Amino acid sequence: MTTKSGPTTDEAQIRQRIESWTKAVRAKELDGLMSHYAQGVLVFDLAPPLQYKGAAAYRKNWADWFPSFQGPVGYEIRDLSVTTGGDVAFCCSLNRITGTRTSGKKPMSGCARPSASRGSAASGWSPMSISRCPSTW
Repeated sequence: MTTKSGPTTDEAQIRQRIESWTKAVRAKELDGLMSHYAQGVLVFDLAPPLQYKGAAAYRKNWADWFPSFQGPVGYEIRDLSVTTGGDVAFCCSLNRITGTRTSGKKPMSGCARPSASRGSAASGWSPMSISRCPSTW
């Protein structure tokens, strides 16, 4: 028997993957985090070099960023919107990042409004493209 997944099921799966991604960021679990990205992901991010082509390039960014925090990273997602249609989906949210930096600078607190497109693959919904822009909370 074949079960057809509808928009409600797709949206629930995507929200579950975003929650898993968020837990990996908070715990600084690089492998867990990277398991959520398609190999050909294209990311436009807040920090230089601003653009990352492919999961390997983006992995290096995270590998360099995680050690800059003492302890876990605070990460909160608000106003998550997920739109699905067939084999593609689009997500948008307001995200807040907090934590104490190892550099001795005062604790970090910043916001970003990311949007992502996701393609359905055998391994589940994975980001194909991500864009982040600064925002205020």
